[in-house]
Amino acid sequence: MAGTGTIVNPSMLDTISTSPVQPTTTYPPQVIGGTTKTLETILSGGDEPEPIEVMDVEASMGMHPQVIGVDPVATPNYPLIDRPSIVAVQNTTVFFEGELVTCAGDAMLSAPITIGSPRPIIDPLTIQTNYPTIRIGTNPL
Repeated sequence: MAGTGTIVNPSMLDTISTSPVQPTTTYPPQVIGGTTKTLETILSGGDEPEPIEVMDVEASMGMHPQVIGVDPVATPNYPLIDRPSIVAVQNTTVFFEGELVTCAGDAMLSAPITIGSPRPIIDPLTIQTNYPTIRIGTNPL
């Protein structure tokens, strides 16, 4: 599934996944979290452009919030899953100032592995990218 290719920020969401052990347990979408890096040479905006920010994937490793399992059948709920890092899926080739740009369509790894992992990062209507006109990896070859 191809993503929108918009540049991701820590407030955007990944998608639902399911426990491979307990199929009634799901892990709902969760904010990406992590930290960003301000770029020095790439600017965005009209009359007074400002430097853009991209996810700092390396600095964010281990900083992404855990996801609590939800299960209407099993008690107690299945344990938390970690999302240790972001993995490039949509964008594997576009770098800004040496940083691979994380965009909607890339994904979050989960540990332990869940069905639906890696969990694709989406560009929902409620939490949008800071740069809606920049699209990466959306042109077919």
